[in-house]
Amino acid sequence: MFEDLLGQCQALAASKKRPFRFKNPLRSLDGTVIELCVSVFDWAKFQRTKGAIKLHLQLDHQGYLPCCAVLTDANTGELSVARQMAFEPGTIVVVDRGYLDYALYQRWSSTGVYFVTRAHSNRVYRVLEKREVGSRNPVLSDEVIELSSAYAQKRCLTRLRRVVVRVDEKHKDLVFLTNITHLAARTIAAI
Repeated sequence: MFEDLLGQCQALAASKKRPFRFKNPLRSLDGTVIELCVSVFDWAKFQRTKGAIKLHLQLDHQGYLPCCAVLTDANTGELSVARQMAFEPGTIVVVDRGYLDYALYQRWSSTGVYFVTRAHSNRVYRVLEKREVGSRNPVLSDEVIELSSAYAQKRCLTRLRRVVVRVDEKHKDLVFLTNITHLAARTIAAI
């Protein structure tokens, strides 16, 4: 019944306009813990007095429908599930900082899969190129970088892009890391 309903929703969603004008499939990955009563679901042990499972969801932004869901025990990390997922070349995968894995970024890059993630503040890198940003633009900087820590260099040889965006009047800045070179920095921020 669920598959039939999902199929109908996907057919409806395919006819709707996307907020982005590029042709790449856009997917978001995230995981969340769903708490369960340990006395009822004794198989879902999470902590001594709590039960839980974790839902790892892949969201397709064409219609904002899930296209893959994996249920695991609550202690399974998001990265272990993400490492098992395969994407078609050209797909853009959006992940949060919890998916920090340089080897995964390298694998995606070498198979033609793009990613966008929030950058960690302690990332060590070398700027190879500074790209032009407009003055009436929330983008503060757009740089092509190379990871320069020995640990990261062994795992990710791909040159990356670091995009800094001002998100509000309180001067809060967000820093994004991506392997996408063909889209504008403002589009990277919107993704």
